[in-house]
Amino acid sequence: MLNGPTEEIVVRSPTAGAAWASTCRSRPSRRQHGFAAIEIDGTIFGELERVGRTTRDGVLISDEMVVSLAAVRALAEFEFLNATYRDGELTVHRTVNLGLTRHVEEDGMLVPVVHAAAGLTLRALARRVGGLDERLQSRQLTTDDLMGGTFTLVGAPSARTLFTEPIIIQPEVAALSVGSGAVACPSW
Repeated sequence: MLNGPTEEIVVRSPTAGAAWASTCRSRPSRRQHGFAAIEIDGTIFGELERVGRTTRDGVLISDEMVVSLAAVRALAEFEFLNATYRDGELTVHRTVNLGLTRHVEEDGMLVPVVHAAAGLTLRALARRVGGLDERLQSRQLTTDDLMGGTFTLVGAPSARTLFTEPIIIQPEVAALSVGSGAVACPSW
């Protein structure tokens, strides 16, 4: 268990480092990776729709923000997913710096980062992401806005995509891919 606001665990492994380096040099199709798709109960999104998505101070609460907050909270339990791997060292970070993929122009992608996301409420997270999105649209993002991610949330590329295998932004070791919502038909 990590103690303190900025403490990090560094795991050094000469053999794992060599294996990882070999993997990183290989073609993307041969890199070691895992992928699992699960279905979740999305009733919270219907409830959010029912009570309203805008807070009293005008902050929009999107589905992406709800999933982002859930991911950040889950990383407290699965802390080895909030890590980076460089030069044979796995660094488990105490601070969650959440990257959110954003599509730009035709084929581009940027990943703005919400620093210290674990300490934020849903409203504060939505406000921070809104600020990043505004700076993205006005081309005012800074390098600090794009650096230091420890875990990335990858949104569905279209409203009809149920699931997609995420791109892991190295040196991060994990990413969460989120598909679009679908209504499940009961099977009788």
